[in-house]
Amino acid sequence: MSAPRTMDFFAHQDATKRATRRLVVLFAISVACIVAGVSAVAVAAFSSSHVSKLEVVIGAAAVTLAVIAIGSLARMAQLRHGGAAVAQMLGGREVDPGTRDASERRFVNVVEEMAIASGTPVPRMFVLDEEGGINAFAAGWNARDAAVAVTRGALEQLDRDELQGVVAHEFSHVFHGDMRLNTRLIGVLAGIVCLVSIGEVLLRSMRHSRGRKNDGAAAIAILGIALMAIGSIGAFFAGLIKAAVSRQREYLADSSAVAYTRNPLGIGRALWRIGKSSGSIQRAGAREASHMFFADGFTHWLGSLGATHPPVAQRIERVMPGYLAANARGAGSEFLAAKEAEAKSANVAAPASAAAFAGAAGFAGAEQTRTRNRAVGANDAVSSVGSFDAAAIDSARALLASLPLDVAAAAHDARRAPALLLALAFDRDPKQTAQLPVLDEATAHDARNLAAQVRSLPMTARLPLAELCAPRIATLDEQGREALLRELRALAHADGEVTAFEMALLFLAERSAAGPHAQRTSGRMLHLGAALSEIETVLSWMAHAGGGDAAAAFQRSRDALPGIPPLQLQPDIARVRADAEHSVARLDRLAPQGKRLLLHALATIAAHDGAIAPAEGELLRALAACWGCPMPPLWSGRDN
Repeated sequence: MSAPRTMDFFAHQDATKRATRRLVVLFAISVACIVAGVSAVAVAAFSSSHVSKLEVVIGAAAVTLAVIAIGSLARMAQLRHGGAAVAQMLGGREVDPGTRDASERRFVNVVEEMAIASGTPVPRMFVLDEEGGINAFAAGWNARDAAVAVTRGALEQLDRDELQGVVAHEFSHVFHGDMRLNTRLIGVLAGIVCLVSIGEVLLRSMRHSRGRKNDGAAAIAILGIALMAIGSIGAFFAGLIKAAVSRQREYLADSSAVAYTRNPLGIGRALWRIGKSSGSIQRAGAREASHMFFADGFTHWLGSLGATHPPVAQRIERVMPGYLAANARGAGSEFLAAKEAEAKSANVAAPASAAAFAGAAGFAGAEQTRTRNRAVGANDAVSSVGSFDAAAIDSARALLASLPLDVAAAAHDARRAPALLLALAFDRDPKQTAQLPVLDEATAHDARNLAAQVRSLPMTARLPLAELCAPRIATLDEQGREALLRELRALAHADGEVTAFEMALLFLAERSAAGPHAQRTSGRMLHLGAALSEIETVLSWMAHAGGGDAAAAFQRSRDALPGIPPLQLQPDIARVRADAEHSVARLDRLAPQGKRLLLHALATIAAHDGAIAPAEGELLRALAACWGCPMPPLWSGRDN
């Protein structure tokens, strides 16, 4: 089977923004219809009163808008903490990365492998312990505050390949901005559903008016019933909006999961198990998040019209053509068994290959093999953003196996993760050594010990290791976060210059520590022409980083940035490094296609002599990480 086609990362980012605008339009239309309906009922209910119709309409419209706005804002406030807040709202329990539960340990391993392979921060992980059905979801505002959750049924009923397929599907939602749209949907639509609750309150209040002659009470009762009816209709349209936004994205996420893992059987069998058993979600109130789940876990009284996901059989057919015909003959399970037998016969050497990846030597060997086999060019680097492959997952698994036990333990411990980040920033410069005494004594001691172990790891392991710490940094208290950021910044600036990796480390720590709202890009989107000075700075930085003819390398970038005035290489590398931090931060505001062009220009500079070297590749990945563009590890045609 040929590899499924997935949407380009940057194109999907643009598509998500367009979908958000459509959501706003649909929401505005729904609210207008609801306001009109409530106003009409209010005019009928209070027709015998002395209040004018205009006053009734204005009052009803104002109250209705206020209710919807308050309902939406209240829910958005609840979700302000990002993916973890959604997971906890749905009954999730955060998984300890050091868990001894075998099924939870497997889940942690799969998620960490996916994160490292894709170049994203490791998301926080949750289990819905009370849910026996097979299901999962990803939630959050962006990759920096993402959470991935699975049901207890998924952990107990899926094997590793099936769980990997489900997690890869959820990672597609993380990459492509679907999570943010889905989280926003919960908040926006909550206000519409609020009307039902208001109607119920009005009806309950009527119990205190029984036995009295009260025309106003009768009008309020009518209004309460109308609000419940109109609110129910609003909830129906809210469901249609969710379904319209969600369905096609599920197909794309399935296709992406196959592209990432090169294993259609994994997600195909997971979907088949859901069809044979259940993906149902039992928690009260979870229906508002129905569009976020891996599979539709709820019944819909309008059937497929209100379903937020395509039928399971159709999803299996998309990833494994021929299933529908076999299933129609009652041979769906036989079809999957035959495909599994074919896959096993085609991968007889897979166990030996997997064994070769174990340990530090395995990681170095895998990296060197990929280095010899393929030189990475500019197009390869940019097209890899938001995607990864099975080889990258194998390398990530090898990296995790290669970590010294103490380093791995520190990355998974909220008390020690700060010391590990400091160890990554510490390169034995005398000025940094002088900086260490101002740190907490225990943290400084741990950082020194960890630094000695980190130095033995390949260069390409440093950024993934930093990303591995991200969930632990997010759980620090305010004092701990402030101390870590202060100490990291002091170390980074101690020698007078901030390297790209140190900058990526600072960005990662600041965004993980500051929370989801601070992590979002502030201000309006920029176009390339509005950030020429900053673009010139980062392009000059990459040109000087190559160590060769910086002017010739810089010249190669001009064709990659059409439509803007010619830029000039900044010859003073010290000035470039001094301006880099501000420039990188401002360029985070570029529109998605602007980021694509800029990354391509940077990659063109890095590959000007034929291929991207490891040092240049890590600089490119660090910059991409700062701009929210997950770029998987790169290997070049040169020795590491």
